Amino acid sequence: MNIYPSEIENLLVKYPGIQQAAVIGLSDEKWGEIVGVVLMPNNAKNPPEPCQIYQFCRDNLAAHKAPVKWFFVSEYPLTPSGKIQKYKLVDLIASGQLLPVESF
Repeated sequence: MNIYPSEIENLLVKYPGIQQAAVIGLSDEKWGEIVGVVLMPNNAKNPPEPCQIYQFCRDNLAAHKAPVKWFFVSEYPLTPSGKIQKYKLVDLIASGQLLPVESF
C-alpha cells in the first residue's frame, strides 16, 4: 500500500501541542514496514499522550495510515536548508538512541 507521509504529518500538526511531525517507515518482521512518527511537541517536558494522538489519527485517517510507533524529540536532525533528515531519525531508532514512548 502507498502511504503518503505528508498526509499524516499535515494532520498531526493540527493536534494541540504538536509543533512538527516526521512520518517514517520502520522495518517490521510481520508486515515488512510499519508507520512510525517522530513528533516535536510544543512543550518537550509535557508532550501530548500518544494514545490520544493515535485516536485522533484513527478518527481522521484510514486504519493502515495511523502510526503505530511514537517517538518524541526536542529537535530534528536538519539539512543546511532546514529540511528534516528522516534517514537520520531511522538510524537513531535502529541504534536504540531514540526509543518509542508507546506502541499500538
